[in-house]
Amino acid sequence: MKKIISILLLAIPVISQAEEVRSARIDSAGENIVIELTRPGGCGKLSYSLEMQGGCAESMPVQCFAKLKSTGVDMCEAIVPDTAIISLASVGLVDSYYSGASLTISADGDKTVTVRLPEFASVPPAPTRPGGISFPTPQVPIETKEVCVTHTGSYLEINASAKTVKLETQDGQKEQYSIVARHAVSLESNPPIWQQTFKLDDGRSVVTSYRGDDRVGSGNFIRLSGEYSPEFKSCIR
Repeated sequence: MKKIISILLLAIPVISQAEEVRSARIDSAGENIVIELTRPGGCGKLSYSLEMQGGCAESMPVQCFAKLKSTGVDMCEAIVPDTAIISLASVGLVDSYYSGASLTISADGDKTVTVRLPEFASVPPAPTRPGGISFPTPQVPIETKEVCVTHTGSYLEINASAKTVKLETQDGQKEQYSIVARHAVSLESNPPIWQQTFKLDDGRSVVTSYRGDDRVGSGNFIRLSGEYSPEFKSCIR
């Protein structure tokens, strides 16, 4: 009889629970991905890492994929919540190529989560003259405050050091936004164009551009859909 029970027990399939991602976000410092997950266990601690899966889709910005990996031993069989904190630098995701990219993360389960990476400042490589002599690499100036006049006559004050954008309309209404990311780049031209993108806490972005050392430039307030609003009448730095 014991032998029959043993055979029956062996015939029952063992269901193996899998790690499954639940959510992901970038921490307030903009340096780590915080992933909430569930996993089998409950009496041991695991460590986590991210493994990039193939190349990124060449959209603008790029779309990338990664898989959450765990190491360690946990022999318990409960389903428990856990948190994985992954440094962006440890995965090589701090290059300007990944600026504003979407990163879709999976684990052993079927569910995936997607997080938007921060926007990183970049400066193009120095151009090289014939004979291998390099020009000096241009440095993107950090403007602490800019004031723009929109196409409707409203004033937009961008304060990079305070990380705020203040909007005042012609009829006296005022709004304030927080800058959650800043991306600065030097566009190839003669003289070069210094362009800054400020991503706001409501999902929109402000873009300002100046040619060379000019103090007067132009810009746009990007709508939520990603389309550009009409150009500003002018911006002054």
